[in-house]
Amino acid sequence: MSPLEEQAAAVARAWSQKTLEDVRAEAVLAATGIAFDAVRLADGQRIAMVVCVTDMDQIARVVRVLGMELGEDAPDWGALTLAALGILSCERATLIFEPCFDEYKRCSALALIAATPDSIRTLDVIFDFKN
Repeated sequence: MSPLEEQAAAVARAWSQKTLEDVRAEAVLAATGIAFDAVRLADGQRIAMVVCVTDMDQIARVVRVLGMELGEDAPDWGALTLAALGILSCERATLIFEPCFDEYKRCSALALIAATPDSIRTLDVIFDFKN
């Protein structure tokens, strides 16, 4: 199995049942409005990371810092697993983002999924995460 296939398998095992909605629910309960999860190798190295932001000011900051265009469509957060997005991030070698819109068409949650060293470093810098 190639390193990329091993990474994808680890992400699939860890996140096959966890959805974007699960992480959003965690973020809503957090005092900061931010929740995150990571898949790590045995040595502690992160190979995939998801961050969900529900604080409107933080969403605006992330959108501005990354120069994102959110569009108006969003997937079903209750059906989309972190494994599927983690594998997609790994295959595309980029940071994946998914917005969630409220009934007023405002972005009420933003999920960022990273599965490459560069995209994980990007999230570390934006959110000041420590390994």
